[in-house]
Amino acid sequence: MTPQARIFVAGLGLILLLVVLRSQRKSRIQFEYSALWIGLGVVIVAAAVFQKSADRLAAWVGIDYPPAFFFLVLSFCLLIILFQLSVRVSTLSDRLRRVAQEKALLDVGMGPRDGPEPPNRPSDFDGRDSGGTSGAGRSRPDAPAGTSGTSGPGGRIGSDSRSTPNSTSDGEQR
Repeated sequence: MTPQARIFVAGLGLILLLVVLRSQRKSRIQFEYSALWIGLGVVIVAAAVFQKSADRLAAWVGIDYPPAFFFLVLSFCLLIILFQLSVRVSTLSDRLRRVAQEKALLDVGMGPRDGPEPPNRPSDFDGRDSGGTSGAGRSRPDAPAGTSGTSGPGGRIGSDSRSTPNSTSDGEQR
């Protein structure tokens, strides 16, 4: 490699290093990704500065044309970066799917799967009395609109008398 070509390649490596370090300083890239790009920049600069060592390493590996070895090493570095990015995209895709499912459960009113569930107080939800008054007419604070929130026909919480075909208008079974 001519001295001008070595200077040019070393300059490209330094430009890559500066761009990556500047991006990391401005928090546009996370450290784990910048480390790979910094490693690639160091390999480019080292190959340009220590050309004789790179040529000997290429001959030791069995590659007769040293620039081919240089491109092989750079291609391998880029494949490592692509693999890491693929792993990250897969992880984020799984995380996004889980968050979307939890949001859908929250929208339906079931709550998150892994979070703590609110305590159930039988006197508030199933119509049983624990304090001297009947549970009729009492409603759950989170009951959907149009339901009484008490245990209706069928013993289901939040059932509405209109929801079963065998009930009368006052909620009694036929």
